[in-house]
Amino acid sequence: MTHTIRKTAGIVITTLIIMVMVMPDIKAQESKAGIKGGLNLSWLTIDQANDNNIIPGFNAGVWGHLMMNEKFGIQPEVLYSGKGMKAVYNKDFLGFDVADGTTKLNLNYIDIPVYLTYNLAEDFNFHIGPYVGFLMNAHINTDSQILNFMNVNSSDDIDRSKFNTIDYGLAGGLGFSIDPLIFGFNYSIGLNQVAKDGESTEDLLGNAKNNTIQVYAGFVF
Repeated sequence: MTHTIRKTAGIVITTLIIMVMVMPDIKAQESKAGIKGGLNLSWLTIDQANDNNIIPGFNAGVWGHLMMNEKFGIQPEVLYSGKGMKAVYNKDFLGFDVADGTTKLNLNYIDIPVYLTYNLAEDFNFHIGPYVGFLMNAHINTDSQILNFMNVNSSDDIDRSKFNTIDYGLAGGLGFSIDPLIFGFNYSIGLNQVAKDGESTEDLLGNAKNNTIQVYAGFVF
């Protein structure tokens, strides 16, 4: 875990150093902050993943933005972000339905992205940067029917120690502003496997990683 923390910190620090190097004429021209929230569409990179594996969630948190010159800025954020995946199955035997249902794995994180922003226009920007996420809890929900007459509905918490409690990766997207409102979307790619080595979760998920499409709206304080 210590190695993971050091690796994550290295990604963030390296990115910040690059930001400073490419902006030698740093001028704190404008700073602002606000709140934001919206929809997450998440899945894990398991084999044969498709649209059926996407699970909806939500994101909510705070952000700050500092313009370094007329084009470039830095935008750190702290977000509660719901991720995970959904498994839809329909098992049959000799033409009879054996099991038909859905299982959802919910993974809730505190994500801290640090974006380098570039203004494509006065109210339109492109942003990209690293993020680090801290797993807060894990939950599994099953809703299925067995042999067309037995319903199984269960909802259970999963010990978070069975997962890598730190996630990290890259995120980027587009942002729009109509003062005092902001809108945008992001796509994040996890670079750390979700399941912890040697745990039962690894048997089920392998080296699957988080992927999330995020749509948000917010406003400036």
